[in-house]
Amino acid sequence: MAKEHAFQTRALNYCIFTTAVIAICAAANYPILRWIFTVHTKYCTTHACERLTRDIRTSMNRKQPPCQDFYEFTCGKWQHAHPGFLNQTEYTYNRVVAEVVRNLKRIDVPSSNQTAVQKAAAAFRSCLSMINSEAMNSEELVNFIASLDIMWPSGGTTGQLKALDVLVKLSLSFDMHFLFTVDTYIDYSETYSLRVSVPSHMLYANTHNYTSNEVKKQALNLLFANENLDAMLTVLTKFEQKIKKTMASVTAVRRFTDTLTFRDIGKYMPNQPGSDWVHAINKELPDIKAITKNTPVRVDDVAHLEAISELVYELEDQMLLSWFVGWNVFEVLALDASYQLGVVLAGTSDIFNEKHCFYAVRDNLHFALTTKDLLSFSEPSTRAAISNTASAVWRSYRHYIRANEWMDMSTKARAQEKARQMVLLDGYPRFVDNAESLNKFYTYIPDLTPDFMKTIIILRQAELNYLKSYLHLSAEKTNLQKWNYPLLSLDSLRFHNDLNKIVVPVAAAAEPLYLKYFPTSWKFGGLGTAIAEQMFHAFDVTGKDFDGFGGPLDWWSNNTRLANNKRSLCYLKDFVQWSEGAPGLSTVEQYRSLLASVEGVRQAFRAYALKTDANRKHLRTIDFLAPSQIFFLSYCFRWCSKDEPRSAMNAHMCNFPLAYSKHFTDVYGCQKGDRMYYRRKCK
Repeated sequence: MAKEHAFQTRALNYCIFTTAVIAICAAANYPILRWIFTVHTKYCTTHACERLTRDIRTSMNRKQPPCQDFYEFTCGKWQHAHPGFLNQTEYTYNRVVAEVVRNLKRIDVPSSNQTAVQKAAAAFRSCLSMINSEAMNSEELVNFIASLDIMWPSGGTTGQLKALDVLVKLSLSFDMHFLFTVDTYIDYSETYSLRVSVPSHMLYANTHNYTSNEVKKQALNLLFANENLDAMLTVLTKFEQKIKKTMASVTAVRRFTDTLTFRDIGKYMPNQPGSDWVHAINKELPDIKAITKNTPVRVDDVAHLEAISELVYELEDQMLLSWFVGWNVFEVLALDASYQLGVVLAGTSDIFNEKHCFYAVRDNLHFALTTKDLLSFSEPSTRAAISNTASAVWRSYRHYIRANEWMDMSTKARAQEKARQMVLLDGYPRFVDNAESLNKFYTYIPDLTPDFMKTIIILRQAELNYLKSYLHLSAEKTNLQKWNYPLLSLDSLRFHNDLNKIVVPVAAAAEPLYLKYFPTSWKFGGLGTAIAEQMFHAFDVTGKDFDGFGGPLDWWSNNTRLANNKRSLCYLKDFVQWSEGAPGLSTVEQYRSLLASVEGVRQAFRAYALKTDANRKHLRTIDFLAPSQIFFLSYCFRWCSKDEPRSAMNAHMCNFPLAYSKHFTDVYGCQKGDRMYYRRKCK
């Protein structure tokens, strides 16, 4: 009994001693534990956060007072820290491309039963092989031209071809648009429909520089060294000059004729009977997708298409048709997939590099590039962040519509209706998360071979055949999305007025616009303002011509139109005074972008301020800036660029909108007399 009592006493003493030791150690280490906890709650300390924070810090010029020139404060040392890059967008995009390219190289590619990612890798590898071996890849190119029943370069056709049939076939089945474009699009009723329009190189044909005869001869001599091609080149030159003359004759009235009207396809070209167009298009469609004269077809740039009909009629000359089509197909495919021919045509070998190969894959297998295997930040959390940010900005704009002073009540009611019907497309298709679903989606593309010329032709035809299979179907029942390039590109994040949709691809949420675990203020200052700028176009002078379904309708009242004109003129005059002559402001599009940024900053900051669950972390080594100050730093950081004439507007795109933000003045403590002090001239 005594032994048992002694054991219990020793055990109790041991427990007391152990507890005391733990308490003493905890007390001694409390400052360390508190420091660790503080660091992880106050700062973002992941490797990615540290890297981006370092990039931001090395780009800043802290000697510059932020209230005098915020662009210089944010970007003063950017070009020294990022040699070789024009601007922050280019720098970011190159990093995204580099990651995808690096991962494409490591994917094993079997010869059969290829997955979606393996098809992307196969296309990329075949392109690299073409470049590294300096291949001509001419056999497949010449065979393709011959498959069109065209004898080229000798001239003529194997039968009496109709020019309209050949041009529609190239446009609708091979994505080659020489005089006009026939393609599919999603109309205002969310249905895949047909559209006839004019490609951009034709709209500006009078200023377009066609390939010179000397360069044409050099390229053709690589294939046909012993043939006399002077007759063909002479005829081509005359026809190209006629194209320029014809298109120049209607340039002056274009703005009054590029109406977004829906017409029966047989009524818009006086020189081409409707039945000819219906017949030409139906030859390229499955029987179940055939159209009639009464099928609604969207027609853009009507005056130009009427002028082009004269050129199509002239191409009924079989010799001219063969030379025109043969040369243009040759030029397109050579620049795509023939190193030797492409170098001659472009005058440089710089066009063929890893980025060229990346573009070829992106344009045809873009969804495959958004998988985690190839792009590290493609994950559900990024998609959720995009959706939440876009929704917050959208709610802010609903408030803006109610509160602004330049719209009258009737216009506000229509604007609210358009806002309610607006669709927010975030991230990327849901099936990308599932490898089985993604592979099933890309079954329309066969297994790809090492011949890049063959691969390019297959990809062009496969994609268009797939799109045509959805003709007349509801877009809601398909896996397709509106945007073409989920990866970051110049127009990847944009508002589509003809559909009343804002598209925010997942890679638009790349650094510096967004980074997981970075402060919420940074996310709204970068990604949020970018979304808000695009959303503004739903309600500005470009969006007033489209209703909530994307249909053509001018919903502004006369009073609103006059108030907007007065408001826009006020901003323009103030900007000229602000920038002392507005260096760099040279186009209407730039000015509209500037106005969108003015309002975008306001609405994104309001959305951020209302975010109750915001991550209020600071940036480590830049902890002298509060979260609300970080918002404006993020906005401006995406405008960082080299000090060059073509980037002259970037500094103004940062500073001018912030000078119209009262919140900026408040959080940075700007005083009257400071250049960045809140301006109240325009409302």
